[in-house]
Amino acid sequence: MCDGLGASSTDQLRQLDNIWHVDFEFREDGNHLPVPVCMFAIEQRSGTEIFLERDQLLTLKRAPFGTGTRDVMVAYAANAELSCFLMLGWPFPCHVLDAYVETIGVSTSWMRPLRRPNRKSKRIRSSTKGCSSQTPNALQNLR
Repeated sequence: MCDGLGASSTDQLRQLDNIWHVDFEFREDGNHLPVPVCMFAIEQRSGTEIFLERDQLLTLKRAPFGTGTRDVMVAYAANAELSCFLMLGWPFPCHVLDAYVETIGVSTSWMRPLRRPNRKSKRIRSSTKGCSSQTPNALQNLR
């Protein structure tokens, strides 16, 4: 079981021993499952590089880089890398940072409406009979 880091982002980075940027190349089999062809990983701080081809990957029981509670795997669209982990029978890393998800989160945050600090929310009277709440309740409408 992996524990959360539970601190500010700068403190979290200091708590990590390794930050591995990982990319798999793979093809799909007839069932659209990934068939790993090779993997490249580079550790952000030390610059250590790992390149393994398919025959080397198949001999491993786990990832050739740290995946414990003090390590993080960084990937773009990490679901692809994690599907290769599954196909290779490797345990998942405790911490994964998906740059695709982070990019979507940042790029769509501008679309959220700004909240006005002193604005009172309007309450809508419920049309459901027997409902004492002043706001609509979807669950009561389903009963």
